[in-house]
Amino acid sequence: AALVMEEARSLGLTGAGFVWIVPGLTTGNLEQIPEAFPTGMISVVYDEWDYPLETRVHDAVGIISSAAAAMFREEGRIPDGTASCHSQSEKPEVPPSALRRYMMGVSLGGRDYSFMDDGYQVNPKLVVIVLNTQREWEKMGRWENHTLKLKFPVWPRYNSFGDMDADENHLSIVTLEERP
Repeated sequence: AALVMEEARSLGLTGAGFVWIVPGLTTGNLEQIPEAFPTGMISVVYDEWDYPLETRVHDAVGIISSAAAAMFREEGRIPDGTASCHSQSEKPEVPPSALRRYMMGVSLGGRDYSFMDDGYQVNPKLVVIVLNTQREWEKMGRWENHTLKLKFPVWPRYNSFGDMDADENHLSIVTLEERP
């Protein structure tokens, strides 16, 4: 992403009037911000800001145990949790992947933790962050329960100089896919 932003800067595409929105994986380490990232860059990331590690572990254990309980109620068995990656043991009677189906509709404490077939969470907790003038990521919004709430408007309806005439050429979309 830094290479793309360096190129964009060299072409004059990062100044006033340009808004860059990137996914969380592009921003990488939130503590080490590449110089090429322009002030005002927006990112959507999983809510680690207000989601401490202890709570994440608690939720993960809750999801797995709820799915295992549902599978046990329905089938009377669950995958063997004692298998080892280091041994050539015989094939388990119930494969660990059998639990996946029961993770599709998990709710805990009134919050939906369901997953889709492709492994993504149906309703993730996301935050919208912006790179401020002090070159720090600042939380400016949240996506939760299918609702986006922003602290302030991100991109104005009018052009960057505050004129009342609407800017008809205000959106360009560039995508970059980086596979692991």
